[in-house]
Amino acid sequence: MVHVPDPLDLPARPESLRHQAVHDVLDVPALRRAFTIAGHTPSAQRWMVFLDILLLVLGAGMLLSGIVFFFAFNWADMHRFAKLGLLQGGVVVAVGLAFWLGLDRIQGKVVLTVAALLFGGLLAVYGQIYQTGADAYELFLSWSLFTIGWVVISRFTPFWLIWLLAVNLTILLYWDQAGSRQMPDSGLFAAIFALNAVALGLWELARQRGVAWVESRWTPRVIAILMIGALAFATQNLILDSARDRGLLPLFLMHIVATGALIYIYSYRLFDAFMLIVVTLAAFICLNTWLAEVIDSEEGALILIGILVIAQTAGVVTWIRSRANMWEAQHQ
Repeated sequence: MVHVPDPLDLPARPESLRHQAVHDVLDVPALRRAFTIAGHTPSAQRWMVFLDILLLVLGAGMLLSGIVFFFAFNWADMHRFAKLGLLQGGVVVAVGLAFWLGLDRIQGKVVLTVAALLFGGLLAVYGQIYQTGADAYELFLSWSLFTIGWVVISRFTPFWLIWLLAVNLTILLYWDQAGSRQMPDSGLFAAIFALNAVALGLWELARQRGVAWVESRWTPRVIAILMIGALAFATQNLILDSARDRGLLPLFLMHIVATGALIYIYSYRLFDAFMLIVVTLAAFICLNTWLAEVIDSEEGALILIGILVIAQTAGVVTWIRSRANMWEAQHQ
């Protein structure tokens, strides 16, 4: 039985207030009033700050979209020097503006991200003008290498995630365009898993050490999806065609180890319900795929898997809610 501590002894954190509401210590009106008194309900000033950031990001996105459509519409009528000059000028202006605004401010971080994306456009336009014959993966590889310094100094979570996604895309495109003849599927899955496992480990380590700009929780969740997704795809390939690639077996074993490790970390060391859902969902998809393969009757497989999906969902929801209550009780 979970011990419910005295509400007066608890700090007024959102988790604590919700914990009291779950145990009927606070009703809905009292919970809303408690959020307001504790400062967890956004004020008009905080809403204005949020809207400023939202409009800044939307404006940057629309600016980049406008540049893309401008070049697409006027491509045939523009001289190659005009194309390169406009983009180079845009990169220089954006970099200068970012440093003038200051990289410690959100405006400077967003503008530096825009500059990096414009630089990617510059590389793409250069490749189109001079027809270098380079594969698409070389474009993303070059962009990732040239912008790594900007990523480091920006200390901006979205920019860091964009860079990591570009590296993932580089690996995927390399395998599709150049490596598929030499590298089996297991090599692709192993590379994607290793890259994102290192990224997730570094992110959580930095967060534990108090690095301010890595406080976001949605970024490691995206990384975890990429990491566990690579292992899940490897496991499914092993189930569906076990004779094609012997390298898939070690990845299947790694999937089991990674599943256990992530469940332990995000259940007992750092509770995160989303992470637990991702890990268990990947495991259940692989399990149900295996059952569908071993059951001879198609109708029987559908009925059994349908029942199992219902049971798996109910079991995971019950387990995660139990872990959430225990975590809140232990960290009040």
